[in-house]
Amino acid sequence: ALFKNVLTELHADPIFGQLRASPYVYRILVEYHLIKREQIGQQYHRAPKLKPVLDYIEEHLTERITLSKLAEISFFSPWYSYRLFVKHVGMTPADYIRRLRLSKSALRLRDESCKIIDIALELGFGSVDGYQRAFFREFGCNPREYAKSPIPIYLFTKPQVFPY
Repeated sequence: ALFKNVLTELHADPIFGQLRASPYVYRILVEYHLIKREQIGQQYHRAPKLKPVLDYIEEHLTERITLSKLAEISFFSPWYSYRLFVKHVGMTPADYIRRLRLSKSALRLRDESCKIIDIALELGFGSVDGYQRAFFREFGCNPREYAKSPIPIYLFTKPQVFPY
């Protein structure tokens, strides 16, 4: 109906039709903005449920973290919490945990003089070999080489999942 009013005003009077049509155009823009705002709200209304999950992961990074525990924290089923996590964070919980652990280990290798086996086992990697392969895949260098001479690498940090 609003579009019809705009077209009627524009066709009725070529000179002053634009002035008479402008309130209708303004109303269309306001309604469009309200619709978009509602859609954004619907898209992110469950995103705050992920904040406790991300906080839990960061606080319990050295422990075994299961999808069922993350689901319990988010108050959703494991399947739905997994789906929400992937949608808002952009990766699976396992990938997120692995990348966060690898970044923490890189900081420890750079700042402390620790054995690689100690770091690998403390951060929840099953074996040193698996840790070294994952470290190389993530950063493109061996953890031992990195500990001896740290090079600039891109560390993974907690993402911002909330638009506001």
